[in-house]
Amino acid sequence: MTNTQHLLFELGSEELPPKTLVKLSQALLDGILTGLKKRGFRF
Repeated sequence: MTNTQHLLFELGSEELPPKTLVKLSQALLDGILTGLKKRGFRF
């Protein structure tokens, strides 16, 4: 049996330029995944 926990990440994007949201969201995802992998998280 594995021990799992949930992670909630909330980001307000009201003040971000709409035209850059796709690029910014991908950069955020890449950074989070890289950080989690470096710390040994499995998902």
